[in-house]
Amino acid sequence: MGVYRLGYYPHNVHFVMASALMAGDGPSGISAAEKLRGLVPDQAALAIPGAHPVKAAPYFAHAMFSPPDVILVLPDPGMAIPYVRMSGFDICQRQTMTVNHGLYYVDLTASSKTQNAWPGLPGRPPTKNVFVGGKTYDFFLLYAKKDTEQTYQMYVGPEFDPDTAVKLIRVNIANAPFVISSGTGNQTTLTKKYERATGILTVTLNLSAFTNDFASAAKDLCVPKTFCDWNGSKCVGKVGFGNLMPKERNIACSYAGKDVDCPTGGCVGFQVTLPKGFQADDRTAKPGFFSELKLKQCFPKDANWNVTPVKADSEVAGTCYQAPMKPPDFCEP
Repeated sequence: MGVYRLGYYPHNVHFVMASALMAGDGPSGISAAEKLRGLVPDQAALAIPGAHPVKAAPYFAHAMFSPPDVILVLPDPGMAIPYVRMSGFDICQRQTMTVNHGLYYVDLTASSKTQNAWPGLPGRPPTKNVFVGGKTYDFFLLYAKKDTEQTYQMYVGPEFDPDTAVKLIRVNIANAPFVISSGTGNQTTLTKKYERATGILTVTLNLSAFTNDFASAAKDLCVPKTFCDWNGSKCVGKVGFGNLMPKERNIACSYAGKDVDCPTGGCVGFQVTLPKGFQADDRTAKPGFFSELKLKQCFPKDANWNVTPVKADSEVAGTCYQAPMKPPDFCEP
């Protein structure tokens, strides 16, 4: 199988599926998803990191438009392909999508022995990601917003020094390997809390200090300059260009800079250096780990999460129209 069969053609089918989902066309989206499912063999996906989203896409389509009984009988994707945990490109990194105001636990404790036991494809061992004491790891946000605020927790052990081992960073992603540099912000940009008794580190990132950097990056993305202009706050169509109406030019240019990958100066993140005595010992997998340390496993009842979903109309929802909604499960009553 060549580049066209494993790359371009699945990419085209992926576009059809994504377009149908964006248009609310469930049947067409599911049809394209089922076609996409068999286009990239597992062996090829393991060798081509860029194919991981293609393997994941059919499950996303079914999650949006299929009834529960269909979703529950979909084939288990297993754990052989890295995207099931966190997808990544071949530059020693992993990525996943996160929600604003979320609280995320990052498991650093899966041992080499445990990861060796994860299922893999015949003749090929599992891809391992073992965290090592004394090493430094970088976490940063891509396509964040000026109002992004997220919290991350991880077990770092009892010998951790939060004053020297946690730093704010900026990341230049123009080329690989990425360029990591020290970052600056205000007193709310990076907050950290470390409990020596439990070994848990909590880090919160707040990007409000980078409002001007986000605006500057959006301005730089207002291109092409022959067609679009920056009017001081947004990207609009250049006056007098071509035979398009002003409204049409403005619509086209409004998408330039709408999603900023990194603010000017680099993506914002934090860096953690694990103590030399840190061991990946499967601590998180031990029964009662989260409850024993009183780590939250549900959503807080606040303005970010205590919202009422808007029900879709029958044309969009299809067989899910008027389906009962599970009551909210908040940490507080």
